[in-house]
Amino acid sequence: KKRRKNKKYKNIKKINNNIKKINKNIEKINKNIEKKQKKLIKEEHFSRTSLKCDKTDKMCDIVAITGRSANLYKNHLFPDFNSMSSLKKWSKNKCVIDVGSGINTIYEKSFLAMLSKNKLGKDLLGVDISKINKTHKRFSRFIKGNIKTLKYNRLKLNKKCKKTIVLINNLLYLWIDNPIELKKAYKNLFSWLKKGSQIRVFPVYFGRYDMYNDDLKKFIDNNCKVKILNPKITAEEMYEWDTKNKNKVYLKSPLLKDEKNINKKLGAKTLVLTIK
Repeated sequence: KKRRKNKKYKNIKKINNNIKKINKNIEKINKNIEKKQKKLIKEEHFSRTSLKCDKTDKMCDIVAITGRSANLYKNHLFPDFNSMSSLKKWSKNKCVIDVGSGINTIYEKSFLAMLSKNKLGKDLLGVDISKINKTHKRFSRFIKGNIKTLKYNRLKLNKKCKKTIVLINNLLYLWIDNPIELKKAYKNLFSWLKKGSQIRVFPVYFGRYDMYNDDLKKFIDNNCKVKILNPKITAEEMYEWDTKNKNKVYLKSPLLKDEKNINKKLGAKTLVLTIK
């Protein structure tokens, strides 16, 4: 009996040692994957430019001010909706804030414009650090402000709105990707929102909304229910704002193939955060 017990003990010990070895190998593989992912993200960061400029131009160093269509928002920020009609119905009684809105408040094909034309949404608001000339017709309200510092009372949202949806396309994780700065942005955004409200973000490379930072992950997880969705990554025509000439510049879809390819290469995902 004693021999059997010793043999059994040795077998269990052997199994446990094998499990430890396997876990170490998995950890090593995961670290290598993370290392490769970080390298790809870093390379993308250095190649980032305004879509219509030469790489020698100084404006390549600043955030592109663009207008994106309702269809692109549907594909990138709402991949969990089967149709635009179901998305319209869902948006009906909500406040919608487009953060990093660019020229979406004056772009007739934007998601904000689509909601406005169909009289949907309790309140529609664009927020951007850059201000567009007032002479252009607006389809929604606009506030100039920084995602990390803009206070809730400046939003002046409709008090009848029970839930607010914040849409962030091509800003967080693209232009703002430092974990410390991301935490500042999220901390301020969370101060705007009630329980059940949402933040939808695209692109989140490799689905790593934590940017490989434990503190950022813990902060987000403590405040939100987290969903990672697979978007329908598309490239379509759009407008970019020419800051010098104060007008819209039309960009055909072939010019945006690089953007589409980068999103695919970096495994871009849609992040949906629902406030707890």
